Amino acid sequence: MQAKVQALVIDLQLARQATLASLATQIQSGRQIMPDSVSFKSFKPTDIVNSDPKGQVTFLMSASANVAVIIDPENVLHVLQADGTDVLACRVAPDVRAPVLLQGGRLAVERYRDLEVYDLP
Repeated sequence: MQAKVQALVIDLQLARQATLASLATQIQSGRQIMPDSVSFKSFKPTDIVNSDPKGQVTFLMSASANVAVIIDPENVLHVLQADGTDVLACRVAPDVRAPVLLQGGRLAVERYRDLEVYDLP
């Protein structure tokens, strides 16, 4: 008895790495892909768009992921209660200097040459 077998072997790990690298090029500066959120579309034989005599195959693969803003802890202002718990934590622009919490729930920040005051929620 004889059997003739024809098979196509695709390294999905390498394909996923290439897909993720392509996805990463679409992310804006200051943001990053959340690794646990990455989802790849399942591969199907119908995804193959081309093959050559050497056995190389071109196929489509897609992925989706959630993106998060990268926050530098140096640029976060925490407003604390007496017991040390956060009342408010907000991101402060890098060009803001000397944020000061005023009485009555107001925040004063020096930005450029101006002093800006904000009412906190």
